[in-house]
Amino acid sequence: MKEIRIDYSKCSGCRLCIEHCPVKVFEDRGDGRPKPERISACIACIGCMAVCEQGAIELVSDWECSG
Repeated sequence: MKEIRIDYSKCSGCRLCIEHCPVKVFEDRGDGRPKPERISACIACIGCMAVCEQGAIELVSDWECSG
């Protein structure tokens, strides 16, 4: 199971996460802030977390990496 948590009190509405997502998980809520609409498409690349300068995005997943 995947969950994308967004702390809107931290989010600046810069749209970097929306623009960076390779599988277009996010939609713009109308104020530049992301709304996770297609969570099932998420590939857990954590790119949205990496580009978020405010630290407003958290990806919670039960996926395990095998190495």
